[in-house]
Amino acid sequence: MMLLLALLVYFASMTLFSVGGSVPETGLGEVKQAPAATSTARLTIKRVIPTTIVAGTRFKSGEVVRLTGVPVRQVRASAKGTFTVRFHSDPCRSFSITATGSKGSRAAVNYSQFSCAVP
Repeated sequence: MMLLLALLVYFASMTLFSVGGSVPETGLGEVKQAPAATSTARLTIKRVIPTTIVAGTRFKSGEVVRLTGVPVRQVRASAKGTFTVRFHSDPCRSFSITATGSKGSRAAVNYSQFSCAVP
């Protein structure tokens, strides 16, 4: 019984999950910082009605980006690594867009619409 109690106290003192943005300790009293995040590409849906607007950010400067899932197939990122694509889509239908850059950048976004009225 004492062994069970000792194990319970031991495991209760361990941090299993890091909640609230705190950084877990190594057990030696030091705080281990997470490695710096690399600049990863991102796709964001800015608007769906009346025209769908998708913005790409954090791509490499001047990178040629191939898009799948949209009518526009290829764009070139600006010097800041951004681009904007406009196309018509049905706001009641889901769609996925994948962007693959010529210099290795990759991003994807999915739009799912569940609030459209069924006729």
